[in-house]
Amino acid sequence: MHRMTLGKMQNPVRGFLHGGAAVAAVVATILLLVRTPTWPTRIAIIVFGLGFVALYTTSSLYHAVPW
Repeated sequence: MHRMTLGKMQNPVRGFLHGGAAVAAVVATILLLVRTPTWPTRIAIIVFGLGFVALYTTSSLYHAVPW
């Protein structure tokens, strides 16, 4: 089985999908923050959202950049 490549990207599909998920995580975090009435919940959403953004950004770079 042959892996799909795009230039130097080893796994471009996963790279693009996880990059899109990182953008979606930013949007979702902002939408949740706007709708949340209390500060303790906002802090929890910020921590959760930053974790998701970091996870998908790191995964996107891992799959997109040749190591």
